Amino acid sequence: MKMKYLIKDLSNITGLSPARIRKWQERYHILNPKKKGKNGYYYYDNEDLKILLFFKNEIKKGKTPKEILQIPRKDILSKEIYFNEFNSKEMQFIQYISEYNFKEIKNYLDKIYKTKHFLKWLQEIHNLIILTGKAWEKNFITISEEHTFSRWIYNYISSKIVKLYLYKEPIWLVAVFPGDPHELGALLHFAKLQYYKIPAKFVGMLPEKELLNEIKQNNYKIVSISIVIPQKEEALEKLKNKIQKISNTDILFGGYGYRLMLQQN
Repeated sequence: MKMKYLIKDLSNITGLSPARIRKWQERYHILNPKKKGKNGYYYYDNEDLKILLFFKNEIKKGKTPKEILQIPRKDILSKEIYFNEFNSKEMQFIQYISEYNFKEIKNYLDKIYKTKHFLKWLQEIHNLIILTGKAWEKNFITISEEHTFSRWIYNYISSKIVKLYLYKEPIWLVAVFPGDPHELGALLHFAKLQYYKIPAKFVGMLPEKELLNEIKQNNYKIVSISIVIPQKEEALEKLKNKIQKISNTDILFGGYGYRLMLQQN
């Protein structure tokens, strides 16, 4: 199964207008769309996208369509072409995600894991999570595909780090800002703490009341709170004050949303 795009998706990804794409197709027949479904829409795949980007880039360099058409299709498809922010290797992973082909992703990550480069393994997972988010933003994958990958990678990470669990009283709590459903960043942070043999507990996203109860009932020295959805500074201060009223623990905020908030301020 290949990734399928409507013409509007090709337009969003390449920056070319739908009218320009249709014009090139009518004149030069460079794409191989497939008509599918009762809606009568034409669908394009990764090869069409690659040909389209190559055509666009070569014209930008000053070549004429006639010159470009002299290049065999198979030669174009074998070239390293950047899909805006994505290179060929990244596009391969995006296609795996689109196809729900997690076996290939698992094989790739397992190979790194088995070499005992644990931190590199975590970094590669982090890179894949960022790549998936960008791919969704650029319309390369659907929200359903992004969610499915997130669930799969969460279970995959958990299955590996269970071997590192320290069955000691935790001194570090790893949580997610109440209401923020993105737990993967916090889970990677927890995995790193386990690697460094720091007794920690991962609770993910808890409602505020339950998070405060967890902190109140345990003697944590540090509480890390991951933020992916940007929050207002006042919301962070409000939560911090509530925690400080019930515990002397150090409070650390982090994550993509927190870094974005700092940049905006």
